[in-house]
Amino acid sequence: MIYRFGEFELDEAKGELRKGGRRIPLQPKPLSLLMLLVAERDRIVSSEELLERLWPREAVTPSSLARAVSVARAAIEDTGPARRIRSYKRRGYRFVGPVGRFDEGAEGAGVFSGSDSHNEEIPFVGRAEPLARLRSLWSRVTRGHGAIALVSGPPGIGKTRLVEHFARQIERGEGHVLRGRALEEEGEPPFWVWAQMLRCLHRIDPSFLEEPGLAHSGELSALLPELARPGSATAQLPAAQRRFVFFDAVARTLQPAARAHPIAMVFEDLHWADPASLRLLEHLAFEIGDSTLMLAVTMRQEPQRTAALSRTLATLQRQEHFERIALEGLSTAELSDLVRPLTGSASQDLAQRLHDRTGGIPLFVREAMRRLHELGGLENLDQSGDSLPSIQADWVREALEGLTDRCATSLGVASAAGRRFSLRLVSEVCGWSREEALDFLDEAVRSGLVESDSESPSEYRFVHDLFREAAYDALSPATRIRCHHRIAEFLERRHREELDVVIAELAFHRHRSLPLGEAESCFGYATRAAELAFDSRAYEQAVLHRKQALAALDQFDTASP
Repeated sequence: MIYRFGEFELDEAKGELRKGGRRIPLQPKPLSLLMLLVAERDRIVSSEELLERLWPREAVTPSSLARAVSVARAAIEDTGPARRIRSYKRRGYRFVGPVGRFDEGAEGAGVFSGSDSHNEEIPFVGRAEPLARLRSLWSRVTRGHGAIALVSGPPGIGKTRLVEHFARQIERGEGHVLRGRALEEEGEPPFWVWAQMLRCLHRIDPSFLEEPGLAHSGELSALLPELARPGSATAQLPAAQRRFVFFDAVARTLQPAARAHPIAMVFEDLHWADPASLRLLEHLAFEIGDSTLMLAVTMRQEPQRTAALSRTLATLQRQEHFERIALEGLSTAELSDLVRPLTGSASQDLAQRLHDRTGGIPLFVREAMRRLHELGGLENLDQSGDSLPSIQADWVREALEGLTDRCATSLGVASAAGRRFSLRLVSEVCGWSREEALDFLDEAVRSGLVESDSESPSEYRFVHDLFREAAYDALSPATRIRCHHRIAEFLERRHREELDVVIAELAFHRHRSLPLGEAESCFGYATRAAELAFDSRAYEQAVLHRKQALAALDQFDTASP
């Protein structure tokens, strides 16, 4: 039997999980758990039964089960509060969502047995107008006229989901999608977004980057060191000219690749991009007008903008092929469409009450529906009382306040490291064993605040930036300084033979922990980071590191008699 849900297939006979026909690596226990929950999706499977069936005659703790659930969720991209694998406090787990059954053993090539109608997951609803605008721009791109779309809105409004929904439609057609996401970390390597995109292109077709006849490919080593070639012809050029040649090399790599198949470049979280990445975006904005390239950029609405971001936005808006798409909360009518498949009817009253509580912001709608499901269904909205979020701040604060002290500590440390972090980092920085750290992070996973990586289960990330920001804001100033100090020590131990790999992160964390000393190491790291940034044509980043070095020098002066 093959079970289908979303883009995934679960093959009982072969014992494997697939997405779009590609096998997804998954450890035996999480795979068995997923098989069991999908097969028994009509009921809640108790934790005791899961422990007995997955670990027969073995003595294991509940954290082993929580870990298997976390890994299974990551494998099927079960992120955010509204989950396919639902947890029920003191009861167990259940798989929720439409599941199709495909019996290869039936007569003929295979029989699709339909899907469950009573287990519907939260669908993609609304957004008809912004989706139509994106499709219109893509139609323009396929005819040889480049386009830039800026999708903006407040946190949780669904910018990423809209663009990803659009990107998947492109991939089902004749186009390619290159994805990159900026990080809210001063230690982010220069041009990180563009490095991610070019690596996507390399996976699609390495020849676009490795063709010996491409004279500009050596220049791309500033983004992808693995492409480095000896004797760069631009090494002796003035700095400004070197960077122009580098930017032009990126453009001349993307344009021929797009002639083979139209390309959409998804640039996530523009508001966190480093200044050097913004300047490259400006350069490409002028270059894609007569190409089969599209830039789909997401940006959070912020009350304040940096000078670099303001300059980039002004440059984008001057382009004839630019269009801004501002997202708002889902309307009551759209929420009515959302609850219809879950309740069997389109209740305007129910949708209105849901809208009143969430403002129609999808992230909060999903959380509200998850809580209502735990109460027994959407019809219990009136019984929920104050258990539903009314505004963003209340919900995020409540999610963190419900954690145990040590779980909150682990998330505080993780928030200082960035959106992505490792089990090893939390363990060593907090002074806990790996098993202890695993238990506390499993609690955070069960709370829907973080998720683990399906291919690297010891790596985690915050489900949404709001959670990371809230966890960091909850730290006292002194605790933040100590966290950055210990993270720097962790990075020094972990990368002592290759400090250049994390030199920007080290400069950042030593700079943030200067009150505890180590001014000399901060100066050294910041100076080296500035040198590497300059060599990578990231001149704005080099200036930032120079400022960090000057701050460290001030500490030297303070310490001098």
